[in-house]
Amino acid sequence: MITPRALLRDIVASLASLRLTIALLVLASVLVVLATLDQINLGVWAAQQKYLRTFVVTLTPAGSTFQIPVFPGGYLVGGALLANLLCAQFRRLSPTWRQLGLHLAHAGLALLLVGELLSGLVSAEGRLTLRPGETHRYPDFALTLLSMHSETYPGTEIVRDYSSRLRLAPAGGAEREVDIRMNRPLRHRGLAFYQSSFEPDAVTYQVVQNPGRLIPYVASGLLGLGLLYHFALMLTRHLARRAAARTEARTAAATGQQPAPGSPHALRYLPHLVAGLALLLVVAAAFPRREAAGFATADFGRLPVLHDGRVKPLDTIARTGLLLIQNRQRVRTPEGATLTPRQWLLDVCFRPERADTYTVFRIDNDQVLALLRLAASDGDHGVRFSFHQLEPHLSAIAGHAARAEQIEPAQRSPYERELLKLRGRLARYLGLRCSFQIPLHPDFAALVGRFEQLLPAAQAATQAHMAGRPADDTATLRELAATLAQFQPLRDHASLLVVPPASDARPAAWQTMGDTLVGAFHAGQLAPAVREYVALGKAWRAGDAAGFNQTVAALGAASEKTSAGQRLRLGLEFLFNQAEPFYWAAALYVLALLLAFVSWLVWPGLLSRCALSIGCAAWLLTSAGIVARMIVESRPPVTNLYSSALFVGWVGAGLALLMERLGRNGIGSVVAGALGFLSLVVAHHLSFAGDTMEMMRAVLDSNFWLSVHVVTITMGYGAGFVAGALALVYILRGTLTRSLDRETADSLSRMVYGTLCFATLFSLIGTVTGGIWADQAWGRFWGWDPKENGALVIVLWNAAILHARWAGLAGTRGIMGLTVFGNCITAASWFGVNMLGVGLHSYGFMDSALAWLVAFWLSQLAVIALGRLPLRWWRSGAALSGVTGPRAPQSPA
Repeated sequence: MITPRALLRDIVASLASLRLTIALLVLASVLVVLATLDQINLGVWAAQQKYLRTFVVTLTPAGSTFQIPVFPGGYLVGGALLANLLCAQFRRLSPTWRQLGLHLAHAGLALLLVGELLSGLVSAEGRLTLRPGETHRYPDFALTLLSMHSETYPGTEIVRDYSSRLRLAPAGGAEREVDIRMNRPLRHRGLAFYQSSFEPDAVTYQVVQNPGRLIPYVASGLLGLGLLYHFALMLTRHLARRAAARTEARTAAATGQQPAPGSPHALRYLPHLVAGLALLLVVAAAFPRREAAGFATADFGRLPVLHDGRVKPLDTIARTGLLLIQNRQRVRTPEGATLTPRQWLLDVCFRPERADTYTVFRIDNDQVLALLRLAASDGDHGVRFSFHQLEPHLSAIAGHAARAEQIEPAQRSPYERELLKLRGRLARYLGLRCSFQIPLHPDFAALVGRFEQLLPAAQAATQAHMAGRPADDTATLRELAATLAQFQPLRDHASLLVVPPASDARPAAWQTMGDTLVGAFHAGQLAPAVREYVALGKAWRAGDAAGFNQTVAALGAASEKTSAGQRLRLGLEFLFNQAEPFYWAAALYVLALLLAFVSWLVWPGLLSRCALSIGCAAWLLTSAGIVARMIVESRPPVTNLYSSALFVGWVGAGLALLMERLGRNGIGSVVAGALGFLSLVVAHHLSFAGDTMEMMRAVLDSNFWLSVHVVTITMGYGAGFVAGALALVYILRGTLTRSLDRETADSLSRMVYGTLCFATLFSLIGTVTGGIWADQAWGRFWGWDPKENGALVIVLWNAAILHARWAGLAGTRGIMGLTVFGNCITAASWFGVNMLGVGLHSYGFMDSALAWLVAFWLSQLAVIALGRLPLRWWRSGAALSGVTGPRAPQSPA
């Protein structure tokens, strides 16, 4: 007879089952993916209600009101996960110090689920719009908007910060003035006021009431502390086992039981010598080469200008401009000569009649070429064309691009996207042409000289007019007015602010050439920088190297007035551009990859050490490049999609090299070389959008939790790709070669497991800290935004793999296939959700990126299918027969 106590015990045991945990994690992953994809049609809030704020997801056939249940909803899956966690807490975990971390982690997860449920049930959101002087009254306090402030980056429309000052008048209390800024809300009497949007005459706040706001913070603390404790304990035990194994090996070698490892003395230091020579080659490349004709164009490239809100050297302007316009930095003239980016910029600014003939405008769409009445044969390699060829069609390009801009980004055709790219490239080119002188003017130096001669008489005539005295020099005033009208294009179209402030170091004090020339009318004299740049252009046009170099030296001396910190950043940025560390690192990663591959065939000891040394050299170069970017930007390593590609590859390659240092089997070098190279290739293609050190938007600027979030989440991405790459090596090496023996298979299995633990830890920390930042910025810890959902799916999928391994529900080959599929999930979270066109993290649809993303997914699915072939069909199947992998740890989570 079954007693109630036995029945309860059986129910608790069933609810605590690891099989149920895995099933719920997979169901939750699928549910979140469905809710994310349907946000394209329904929006964030409606999709949240349909999939996550319900017990059952239903489907309503067209033309009927009948609802068909098709999938368990968020309340049902979340409630089952909560029950599973609580039952596992009491059923599977013992009250020991060894399992304390799991106790804390489970408690934190349970509290997170409860907090999300309470937030959905009791939180409320609204909006409040106030104009200066306007008051809004609540039951026990009132808010009056006193002033509002908005700040943009100089020379841009990008908002750097906006804030407002209000008077808070509590009922029966003393009034006080408060500030609300981005990421700095006002909290009072259970309400939180967040800076939401800014208009010329009003400011809008997001008002949030959430009694359970602190629950996610407590839950996150418990979860993070538990995971850190658990993984630190596992790492300590692993290191202790390794130390014991090394001691045993040394003892065995000392007693003569086995030969001591070693290598001929002459070859022992060869790997380090090769890596050192590679680094010396990069250092040598950092020094600018002497250019023909004696022009100091390198010194010209060091000169500072302000562009897109940031002071940067002209060398950066040239390089990023070429990458944007033609996707490369090399320029060839019609005569076949090769120009450096700085020489190209000098021609664009001072000899546009020559620069207009250079084929630098990339066009990849036949329909766009047809609009321009061009054929592929008219351009360089069929894709690059000159401004002369495009100039007759500028109005047609502008008109068609304006119509294409009205279409939603995800709905634009390849023709419309290419047309908008071409318009942006032309805008950049035309902005550079108007930054230093009037384009195609026959003698701009003479025009500026005559303008300077007119200034004293014009100023005297103006003062006489203001004093009421008759001015008889009307001809001078007319000539001056005509000259000022000629300067207008330099004010309206210039993209560079080239005239630095005389004494004020603030970026807002920089001016365009046109603004400075017009301002000279009131000042009565020209700024020295204007005279120098006019002389510079005259010398470049005349081929006067001595005059050019003298003028560049004078401009360089004037730039020394800037702050020491800015001079350091400018010099470092020029050195970074010249050294091109990421290009050299990519080449070294490929070399390390090839050497590691060859080491599996011949000379395994020597070649594997060479591969490791060269891989470390590539990683150090990438590290130096990332650190240089951090110093130049004065920001954390991850600020945009480009820098995330660099950081993901850096983390992945570093982990793989560490594994190679411990394992010495060539696998880590292969993974490091592949991940490092591919991530740098991705970053290179992302650089085609322009300056990769772009200014941060207000909501993303200067926040501790945001910095922690982006760093840890990208570390999770990198570790996830490392685990997936190791699983790829296992499957491909096992199916296509005979080199996967039992020892290597066991080693790979342990490496995948350890990396998955690392990826899960940092992905979870990144997801949680992202919630903390979101709570400070937008007033909610979790809003089911597509980017948030992508990060959550990574955590859920990694957790499912780990639980499947702990439960013994999947063998080694199954774990490898699941881990390879994790590559698809990580890529979708990192790149895919950015292109959905919805949410707060949408960076815009990119057809080329989508095509490569789909190709990547298909390649991973093909490898998974290959890995599911019967073991007898694997070329290493005989060696792996009977292998189940290392014993799964008895971790019950």
